[in-house]
Amino acid sequence: MMTNTSLSSQWQQVRLPYRCPNGPSLVVSTQLLDHCGQVHYMFDFERQCGIRINIDLADYVSRASAGSWCPTGVLPLALPRLEQWVAFCKGPHSVTPLTKNLFLVGQRAFDRFIGFNIGDRSAYLIDPGVGEHFLSCSNWFDRENGELWFASWDIEDTFCRTSDPLYPVRIKIWRRSLKEEHSSEVWAGLGGDFLHQLNMSDDRRLLVLCEMGMRPSLAVPPGHPGTYPSEWKNFQSTGVIPSEVIVLDLVFGHEWRLPLPIATGAHVEFDLCNPHRFYVSCHNMGLVNGSNILFGPGAVYRFDLQSNGPQQTGVYTDNDFYRITTHHLFRHHGRTLMAVTGFPDSIFLIDVETMTLHRKIALFVGDPVDTDSRPHFCKQEPRSPYSLHSSADGIDLYVVGNGVLFLVEVATGRLKETPWSFYPDSDRETITGHVTVY
Repeated sequence: MMTNTSLSSQWQQVRLPYRCPNGPSLVVSTQLLDHCGQVHYMFDFERQCGIRINIDLADYVSRASAGSWCPTGVLPLALPRLEQWVAFCKGPHSVTPLTKNLFLVGQRAFDRFIGFNIGDRSAYLIDPGVGEHFLSCSNWFDRENGELWFASWDIEDTFCRTSDPLYPVRIKIWRRSLKEEHSSEVWAGLGGDFLHQLNMSDDRRLLVLCEMGMRPSLAVPPGHPGTYPSEWKNFQSTGVIPSEVIVLDLVFGHEWRLPLPIATGAHVEFDLCNPHRFYVSCHNMGLVNGSNILFGPGAVYRFDLQSNGPQQTGVYTDNDFYRITTHHLFRHHGRTLMAVTGFPDSIFLIDVETMTLHRKIALFVGDPVDTDSRPHFCKQEPRSPYSLHSSADGIDLYVVGNGVLFLVEVATGRLKETPWSFYPDSDRETITGHVTVY
């Protein structure tokens, strides 16, 4: 059974600094750092207006933190403090539009979804009724059939992985019709935890589920990389345990695990024309004491479904292709491009037919990244691109950093407007989610 618990929320109007007649309507999710809450911004660039929705989670998070989330006293991902673990779990990562007014929020590692309704201005926790499981944070909604597809993994197994990083995790895939009162199990098996994205082909045949594997394969060395260079060099060369990427053929019942040469394969997007072609992005990053670190350049792999399963048919990488948190496909002047966010300051435009660079766009000049001999610890740069989306005509890109929005002209790579800082108080919020079109 699905049960809902009302949440306190505050709603206020937002005035956008410019109007875009062909601009999209975007949802941008953030996390409040000084107390337990989320903020979701809804930007309508065609009408030059928006909404800021502040959702309070303090009561629920305090009760959950005092429960069974940390039975061993050792925290996942080597996080040093319970409050960091709770903050990581409750961070909003995706917003899925279900109806004209109803939106579903997926967290990074949470046992509930969050819903908000812009019609009656309400917010609530949603228990999908799948037991003691965390829920995947980016999910797929079948608009034609009105079904939400999501995955879950056993909470206990995540804590078992604190002592054995390779401990097998029990995961399940579910679907739920908006008209029904229960979630139906589609598949069960072993894999990884921190299930990051579930996506499905338009013909409903292929389902791809990505884990965001950020667990180092070796113990984290002591001190600063400059103090223990040999230990950190060995740690850097070994990197993290590869992510689990599971592909299911829902028509013929086949199952495959994708081999990815570069670590942290967390996101998957399907081709705009071929439903049996998809692209998996590998960040090549990990999490050390709550900080993001880069082990080296990332990559985007193209896979095509063939008679013997999904086969790699292309790849893009480069020496400066770091921390690719978003890859978005769109049409531009008759060709399909993939826009990829690059740390710390760039957008890469890739031609998906040739998997070659079409253009690199520098949003500003960031600090250099060097991973030749040791991991690079990422500094917080508010302008660093995190997520993006294109306009419907493919002319412009809307790029979101930590509270900063860039409007970029694709043909020239130039900024069309002055970057807009939309946080009312930037030190209280941080971007944790991806831009969604509604």
